[in-house]
Amino acid sequence: MFSRDITTSDAFREMPSSAQSLYFHLGMEADDDGFLDNYRGLMRAINASEDDFKILVGKRFLILFPSKIVVVKHWLINNTVRSDRYKETKHLDEKRALVVKENGSYTELDKPGIPSGNQMATQYRIGEDSKGEKRTDGDAKHRMKKPFNSLGSEILKAFEE
Repeated sequence: MFSRDITTSDAFREMPSSAQSLYFHLGMEADDDGFLDNYRGLMRAINASEDDFKILVGKRFLILFPSKIVVVKHWLINNTVRSDRYKETKHLDEKRALVVKENGSYTELDKPGIPSGNQMATQYRIGEDSKGEKRTDGDAKHRMKKPFNSLGSEILKAFEE
């Protein structure tokens, strides 16, 4: 599924249709956390150009790591995966280099281990409200907003059943 908030934005619609198509294909091929390590093969298969890829990275629809791993920035906005079907990405180093912003999109850490942004901002955790009681709603606003690189390599459980 793709969020209309993303796909109807001016930033998305101003891109060439070939770059938009590449975004949709990458979104369909990404793992349960939005990561891909085979984007070049996919680009060849759908005849996408390097310029299409550069546009997506430049406009921040994709985050490219030095390891040539790509993550779809708005993956958590576009998708939900039931917790019983969720399989964590194998790209854990790259995942630890990201935080999930309050709006549900990925962003990079400024420095390894140090999240960017306001660290005093409210952080939501799935399944609990401010008093530690269980949540019953599946509202996406209540996804965990915590750096992936926490000690003990905590696993993001981003979605309730």
